[in-house]
Amino acid sequence: MNVDKPVYVIGHRNPDTDSVCSAIAYAWLKRQLGVSAVAARAGALNPETQYVLNYFGVEEPVLLEDMYPRLKDVELIAVPMLNGDTKLREVSHLFTDYGVRCMPVGTPENIEGVVTVTDLAKCFYKELCAQENESGSVDYSQLLDAPVKDIMSTNVVAFNNNELLDDVKNAMLDTNFRSYPVVEAGRYIGMIDKVRLLKPAKTQLILVDHNERTQAVEGSEEAEIIEIIDHHRLGGMSTAAPIYIREEPVGCTATIITNMAELYKLELPREIAGLLLSAIISDTLYFRSPTTTQFDKDAAAKLQKLAGIEDVEAYAMEELKQGSVIARLSADELVRTDLKEFDFGEVKASVAQINILGRQQGLDKVPELMAALESMREAENFDLSFLMVTDILSEATDLLVAGVNQAKVTEAFGKPEEKGHYYLPGVLSRKKQIIPPLTDAFTK
Repeated sequence: MNVDKPVYVIGHRNPDTDSVCSAIAYAWLKRQLGVSAVAARAGALNPETQYVLNYFGVEEPVLLEDMYPRLKDVELIAVPMLNGDTKLREVSHLFTDYGVRCMPVGTPENIEGVVTVTDLAKCFYKELCAQENESGSVDYSQLLDAPVKDIMSTNVVAFNNNELLDDVKNAMLDTNFRSYPVVEAGRYIGMIDKVRLLKPAKTQLILVDHNERTQAVEGSEEAEIIEIIDHHRLGGMSTAAPIYIREEPVGCTATIITNMAELYKLELPREIAGLLLSAIISDTLYFRSPTTTQFDKDAAAKLQKLAGIEDVEAYAMEELKQGSVIARLSADELVRTDLKEFDFGEVKASVAQINILGRQQGLDKVPELMAALESMREAENFDLSFLMVTDILSEATDLLVAGVNQAKVTEAFGKPEEKGHYYLPGVLSRKKQIIPPLTDAFTK
């Protein structure tokens, strides 16, 4: 069994529309350049993103819950399954033909036992001693015609193809067999030994819309990051080897990918253009966010034509409406929506964001959201947790804060409306208007 691994293009945890759509679009771009790339996501889709994918008829990316190496990441030993009635004569030849010392016995759906070269040798030696004592000669023909089920061991330790390599290694230490059967969906698919677990090939990742380890898919340190395409601050991620990084101060990762497609002279299909346009609309709040640049507007104008959207404003309003989840999700879910983790000096913080269409929607839920925010902060061991409740229509944010040392937050944003509640007119962007003031306040 050969492990032919693709390169996964993946966005950040708690994925938003840019994170998902850029992963799909960049995976498409890489495939046009001859790379076996697959789009992935590091969490559940939000309603806005689901709306966009449905609108353009695009399947959601594969879910990668973590990158910890599993048995499926290792090349197995291709060893056939023996029938229990297979004669020892044939088994001895198969050991030589396949160059192995252990073979499974049974059916693909039911592993009845395993037989090893040692089992075969013990059988021959035992029979040799017994027959020599009785007659002085050995009937090898009778011995070689015996079925393998007579000498197999029924003490079978098998592994599932999805098991973590660390768990497999520990089990091998406890049992100490030469090799072990591996099953997938209840069917035998090959054998594994300790040697093949020493240096498993790492899964290759291309990160889009993020570059900080705390925002990357869990276990990303076990993978090989080969590219980063992003538009956020640099977060101090280190890699074992030089990699390709494209980092631009624009409003959306999709803008960068649009320009890269143009650079490579690739014609974007309607659905890919539509996803990229939708990502720009989402990240820039249809150009209301201060992160918006002329590059974003120019890219959106090109994408609108390619996507065949005549009334882009109507589409944008409908898309953003889907992103207003305050009436559909519980308070516990809202405080985790589009959540990103940050380190402000020694302070570990989370900053989530929800968009609404009318400030009163948020004000009505402030007490409930504050309680949920504090519960989430304690459960996840954050020093501070923030929730941006951003009203697209009035272009303002109610910033809710839970945790200690809020004096620094006041230093960053001025006097609160009440404890833990800051009203910030003109503030729409986490990246440009929330993170920089907090970084300055906590690190100076």
